[in-house]
Amino acid sequence: QGIMNWNKALALCDQANALIKQGQFDQGLQACREALKAAPDSAQVKENVVVYLNNYAANCVQKQDLKQAEDLMKEALVLQAKGGITPQSQKTTLRNYSALLKFLGRNDEAKQFEEKLNSIGI
Repeated sequence: QGIMNWNKALALCDQANALIKQGQFDQGLQACREALKAAPDSAQVKENVVVYLNNYAANCVQKQDLKQAEDLMKEALVLQAKGGITPQSQKTTLRNYSALLKFLGRNDEAKQFEEKLNSIGI
């Protein structure tokens, strides 16, 4: 049962990555969320979803949909707080969110993320 759920979750992550390449971000996000339901404790699945959320948020910034971008960044942070995410992905999320907050003129909040960023050693 556990292996089947894990395989299903990884297949959903692969599907999400294919969808993002086609510009179908919402469908890919749904696949990511289903993957997390199937294997919520899998570090590999969580890592894939955090990377996806960062990529989707970057696309939202390019389209000037800053509210959606921030919502996606918040989702990535919640997922990261559960553990199992590589330091590289943690740094990417913190860096991206900090940049978004600075762009929005929320420098005090951005500084908090920069401090967290500096505390992650690689």
